[in-house]
Amino acid sequence: MTFYPERLILENFKSIDRAEVEFGPVTVVVGANSSGKTSLFQSLLFLAQSSRSGRSDARFALNGDLVNLGRFEELRNSRFPSRETVKISLGGKLASEDSMASATSRGSWTFEFGPSDRPSEARLRS
Repeated sequence: MTFYPERLILENFKSIDRAEVEFGPVTVVVGANSSGKTSLFQSLLFLAQSSRSGRSDARFALNGDLVNLGRFEELRNSRFPSRETVKISLGGKLASEDSMASATSRGSWTFEFGPSDRPSEARLRS
């Protein structure tokens, strides 16, 4: 099975206040310097890295073999210090390896991360 992302929503993630991105079969990301292009990809890598960790204690390493995000305070948008959490929502479909057209299921997941007692981790809130 292969996961095909169709929609990503980021809230309070690095330089991004709130952004919604729709993905197609081919998606091109363009924008001015410091507009959040790298943050978009880092959010996807963070979710992939977290899903591969195998941890079940609701703590997620911010630094790993796919992405290094530093400390939670660096992950959270610094322009809004009153916002304690970061939200990442991802929607898409699972399809068999032979054809994207034969989707077997669709889903949407929202993850809300807050600070952990360890600075280089995020704690899943919901």
